[in-house]
Amino acid sequence: MDAFEDRALTEDEAAEFLGMCKGTLRTARSLGKRPNRIESPPYFKIGPRCVRYSLKDLHEYRERFRVTDGGHAT
Repeated sequence: MDAFEDRALTEDEAAEFLGMCKGTLRTARSLGKRPNRIESPPYFKIGPRCVRYSLKDLHEYRERFRVTDGGHAT
């Protein structure tokens, strides 16, 4: 794994990479794992207002939602 693959993204960068609103990421983080809610990708909390996402983790998170034959996520 090279340095670019393991780069830490800001909340804005992660939201853009995933194609979702920053607010959706925040809500997912604050609610945690709950039925009928989107699960947050793994993140690092560096301080009270500093959250970072690993690019590698975001790739893996995004792959979980890939739709294949039959219209079901893998």
